[in-house]
Amino acid sequence: MFVAVKDESGHYHLNGHLIVENGRSEIVRHMAGSKFKYKMLDDSRDYLYSLGPLQDSLIIQVCLRNVDRLLKFVINT
Repeated sequence: MFVAVKDESGHYHLNGHLIVENGRSEIVRHMAGSKFKYKMLDDSRDYLYSLGPLQDSLIIQVCLRNVDRLLKFVINT
């Protein structure tokens, strides 16, 4: 499983067009006016975190390789 993030115009900011970045070390991206941190954890979970606030909409895509995976979202507003 991995997470991809794109804006409403279709521009990928993280893991797009079937290209997955090496997230073993923390990746920092500025998206929608906020700083995001991304990391792939050792147990195959992805961690995407931002304190916000967002100035624009983002589309979060979850790409599953194995359908038996647990998926958990936490969104603070």
